[in-house]
Amino acid sequence: MRNFILIVLVICSIIFSCSKDRLTDPEELGGEIALNYVEMMEELSSILSAQPDADDLKPQLADLKDKYIEIFVELGKYRSEMIEQDQSIVDSALWSGIQELDSGVWNIISQAGSEYWNIDMEVSNEIASFNVITQYAFYELLKQQMPEEAERLGIE
Repeated sequence: MRNFILIVLVICSIIFSCSKDRLTDPEELGGEIALNYVEMMEELSSILSAQPDADDLKPQLADLKDKYIEIFVELGKYRSEMIEQDQSIVDSALWSGIQELDSGVWNIISQAGSEYWNIDMEVSNEIASFNVITQYAFYELLKQQMPEEAERLGIE
């Protein structure tokens, strides 16, 4: 049994180490940021498709946003440690990856934002804020555009 546990620990250690190494490659990191953005927007689209009441939607939006802010901040650590040339590669890979988002997802989100605008502007603005959430992976951008948020997150 001890040998089995030791083997499992070694395998987990190798997998964890390899996944971290992957994020030091600019192309891979940009792809990972894009993948998470696409997944987030698909989740947002799914939530909005149900057309929940604005009051019911607020905590769902907050939970989804918090989940992905945490992911993007973590991915941003890798980007922030890269030289400027590699950061540009991350940026290009991200923008290429975002193009993979299905137009139907965009349409649902856009339509919901417009519909909630007439019901609750706060909800509509929160929906729109998901479009630029990748700024949490771009520390210099976050510090420039949302300095209080960067400070709250300990980004210097």
